[in-house]
Amino acid sequence: MSLVVELENVTKEYGSGVAVSRSLADVSLRVEEGEFVSIMGPSGCGKSTLLNLVAGLELPSSGRVLVGGDDLARMSDRELSDLRLRYLGFIFQSFNLLPRLTVEQNVSWRLGLIGVTGRLARDRTAALLEGVGVPPTAWTRHPSELSGGEQQRVAAARALATEPKLLLADEPTGNLDSQSGRMILDLLRSMNEKRNMSVVMVTHDTYAGTYGHRTVRLKDGRIVRQAGEMAPSVERSEEGQVVPFRRRSD
Repeated sequence: MSLVVELENVTKEYGSGVAVSRSLADVSLRVEEGEFVSIMGPSGCGKSTLLNLVAGLELPSSGRVLVGGDDLARMSDRELSDLRLRYLGFIFQSFNLLPRLTVEQNVSWRLGLIGVTGRLARDRTAALLEGVGVPPTAWTRHPSELSGGEQQRVAAARALATEPKLLLADEPTGNLDSQSGRMILDLLRSMNEKRNMSVVMVTHDTYAGTYGHRTVRLKDGRIVRQAGEMAPSVERSEEGQVVPFRRRSD
């Protein structure tokens, strides 16, 4: 298995002198191809900072962050933008859909960024939306006309548009009711299994955390516990739905 993400003794500080604040302290973490990792911990423990570092939105104060084998600190702004476009997919708690665009347009604009336009973009957009369970009747609607669960499915389709190797999910169920949240978690797990896509999900929800092959717990900017195994076979309910991963000892 190849490494998709590697953090080597990463520390992230904000401010300077007596006003310095440390968000992460000497964190080392590896994520392998096809692995689903849940990052858990209380508010303010550094979860979102870790995700921002992996996305290249911030650089570490010390240590190294490698994505796809490349040291992000050595990349230009243009190279980082290209990495985020072609290698990474993002799903956010607040959906981050463009309100003036329709469902179709929210997905197809990302395809346009990689030069996919016209009939090919329309066909690929349709396939992506069908793949995440958004019905055709919703494709011409705007985000404000959709439920939270539907918006998050559109966000997932948009994240998949460029066929990323790594999906970053920041509290993807935080604004959803429990039923919609489970549907999104099932979708993430299915994407991980069917596409061999690595997933790093930040969550404070214990149930959501069980969907990962491995759970990494942060406290005060440090990794205090890791549990789980790499890439088990996916369990399914009698109805065929993906269910949370449970280790044999559970």
